[in-house]
Amino acid sequence: MYRMSRSSFHKQWGREYERPHFFARAAAWVIKVLPKIGPLRPLAFVPPAPEAEKLYMESFNVIVDKYGAMLKQLEQQRPQLQNLQLDTGNPTRPGAYSLTDETYAKLLKKLAKSEFKQANRALQQELLLYFEKAKPPGGEIRRS
Repeated sequence: MYRMSRSSFHKQWGREYERPHFFARAAAWVIKVLPKIGPLRPLAFVPPAPEAEKLYMESFNVIVDKYGAMLKQLEQQRPQLQNLQLDTGNPTRPGAYSLTDETYAKLLKKLAKSEFKQANRALQQELLLYFEKAKPPGGEIRRS
């Protein structure tokens, strides 16, 4: 977890950024002015009351503090994560979910380009186990 002040951000990365073009600025002006006049008046932005802003900042600080405490807890005890397909909640296995198959294939190609220098032993084992059970697309391999 990392907190940075605005001045530190500007010091590290600078204040230069790509400015919006004319049409983006014109559209922003129209959106800013329109709700203040005519039938769109009820849509005008009303800033929150100071009490609401204070409550928001307090809740935000509580969340950041709790998140920091949870990160410290994770440093002490590494979580044991299951290899689940997060879209379905089922265990990851070849052929069960096409998006998983595509993702594993892309990962394999990417790692192969760097000759698996970025893959640790656990990742290599996982890839071997996954593709050991996989069937080739379009059926079985024909041997002549």
